[in-house]
Amino acid sequence: MGKLYLLNAPIMPNEGVYIYTSLSKEKFVESFYHNKQYYEIVSAIGHQSTADFLTKILGYPIQYNRINVEFKDGDMALVIRVKTRLPEGQVLREEDMENIEVEFGAIHYRPPYYAAYI
Repeated sequence: MGKLYLLNAPIMPNEGVYIYTSLSKEKFVESFYHNKQYYEIVSAIGHQSTADFLTKILGYPIQYNRINVEFKDGDMALVIRVKTRLPEGQVLREEDMENIEVEFGAIHYRPPYYAAYI
């Protein structure tokens, strides 16, 4: 079983082929529920307010979890990203997440040898 990472930024932490697709909030939620039956859910959400916000919109408990991610063949990620640059040191609260512009997306990963076929 591959992993479905939840991320607060689109990242490419290791060599490979990445495909990023923007999603509406509704498609993000739909994708989470569709894919959670096939993947191990791994939260890599590094901010408590983001974890709380995702818990609210997904209706599923998402833990704050500052971890390093390394994608393996077949892994994917769902991403929530704040679209504005925050002042240095500013920490958002859950209620701030309701009023700030965010982008949702999905990342699909394949190992480097797939690059030969692109």
